[in-house]
Amino acid sequence: MLVRRVNGIKWAGGDLDSYAILDSEVVSENSVFVVPTLHLIELAKRGQSLHTIRACAVDLKLFFQTLRRFGVDWADLTDNQMSGYLENILQTENGLRDRSIERHISNLKGLYETAFRNGLLSVEKQFTFNYVKSQKHRFQGQGGKSPKFNLRQQYLSKILFNLILANLRSTNSFIRERDELVLLFGYHCGLRSGEVTSIKNLQTQSLLEKIEEADTTGHLTITIPILGKGNKVRYVLVNPFMVNKIRKFLIGARSKLPAGCLLCSIKGTPLSESHATRLFQVVRDIAQPELRKEIQLSRATEPDQYTISFKSIQSTVFHSLRHTFATNLVDYCYKNGLDPYQYIPEQMGHEREATTKEYVIFEANIFSRDKLRRKFSSPMEAEDV
Repeated sequence: MLVRRVNGIKWAGGDLDSYAILDSEVVSENSVFVVPTLHLIELAKRGQSLHTIRACAVDLKLFFQTLRRFGVDWADLTDNQMSGYLENILQTENGLRDRSIERHISNLKGLYETAFRNGLLSVEKQFTFNYVKSQKHRFQGQGGKSPKFNLRQQYLSKILFNLILANLRSTNSFIRERDELVLLFGYHCGLRSGEVTSIKNLQTQSLLEKIEEADTTGHLTITIPILGKGNKVRYVLVNPFMVNKIRKFLIGARSKLPAGCLLCSIKGTPLSESHATRLFQVVRDIAQPELRKEIQLSRATEPDQYTISFKSIQSTVFHSLRHTFATNLVDYCYKNGLDPYQYIPEQMGHEREATTKEYVIFEANIFSRDKLRRKFSSPMEAEDV
């Protein structure tokens, strides 16, 4: 698909110079994309400069290329799909800022208005053109104090996380199970890297007692104390999947070692504070070919669904698992009738409401909670990551 200048178009008011969007180098009846080219001619009729018309043509070319890529007809495009185009293609994939996105919106509005006026649409499209606006080149969901707190560049779907997890390559069953738990504690419990390996957390005797008590009472979950940032204790709910993983490790590969840290070396000694950080980076890098393939596939088959870009996933860190957990926790709150502004700080150890609000807004965006997305349209700062 290409943009080509066309001169001397015959019109009642005289000859017009404009641009056309083509499928090949040769201008013919079959090569012209009629709808966008018609709009470009309309701009020429209104006296727009060739520079303005060409800029519009480039924007519309990207739009129609994207529609072709995902197999979507321009006339059938839904409001949610349009918002997905603004956020996933323009904002995330192409890195456009608000000013450029607003230009695209203006051109897309003009396109659909022209199509309706000329009878190419039987019903006028009413797009809301929702997307999460930035301020001072900062995406919604990106805190003001740390460049790492950009949820758009941190959130890992379950599929992507499982691909990373599947690339733990150790042939030693103890190391493989231990390192799997290291990553799972980040993704399913929101622990920081230092909290996972701290000798003050995840003690085997305490975990065994809690699991035995849960088994006796028939509970599927347990709650564990975590000493975290600022030497503050929070109580984290451990889901049934994690309880079973911990139980298996305790009575299996970990059982022959002395009591102490759940996640320890093969000799039973504490792991280094940087173990979780280094582990994630190594496994993420090994998984890159599979991650790239999955991201390309998901964007082709599910364009409305938020998917991190491959460029961004290459920069994710262990702490990205904590950001992902907090985002998923918002969804958990909605599904279980909990107040996210109370429950999330309890589980994450946040003190600032603004931090929780970041996750609420981002979750509203990726799960298309449009009412919340419109309500929280202004950026804010967050500290307690």
